[in-house]
Amino acid sequence: MLEGEFTQRADYTIINKTKQKIEETIIEYKITMVEVFKRNSGLQHDNADDSPYQQQLKNVLQANAVPKSRNWVTKHNIDLPTCSVSGWQNWAMNAEKVVSGKKNQPPTDTLYAEDDIFYAGPVSRGRGRIRGRGGDNDTCWSCEQHGHWARNCPHGHPS
Repeated sequence: MLEGEFTQRADYTIINKTKQKIEETIIEYKITMVEVFKRNSGLQHDNADDSPYQQQLKNVLQANAVPKSRNWVTKHNIDLPTCSVSGWQNWAMNAEKVVSGKKNQPPTDTLYAEDDIFYAGPVSRGRGRIRGRGGDNDTCWSCEQHGHWARNCPHGHPS
């Protein structure tokens, strides 16, 4: 910095007025916020994930996201204080899909990344129809035939 040159002062009033709109996707919101943050943060732009610039940007993105998504990310991302902006984006995109899902759809433990799905499928609710006690109370767990339980299995299968 040259002598007599002043750094830009941060204007968090403008930054905090930039909130994610309900109809706006995480990607659209991030693009808008990055531009606003770059102009008004007073920080030197730095692409390193652990730089003050990137960590403050992530905190602002999280704080001004739609409340449902923000709350979901806060609840489920235990690495939120130390994750990168791209890590936050992946969690926020997942939150966006989860909170906008249909009410009658079974819950899933699916974490979406940009090109990968880490796990897809319904949340397990017990042992399942074949081996569970729901509905058919006289189904053998060993041979899966009706009319007896595994402890009384006539086929001699170990239970």
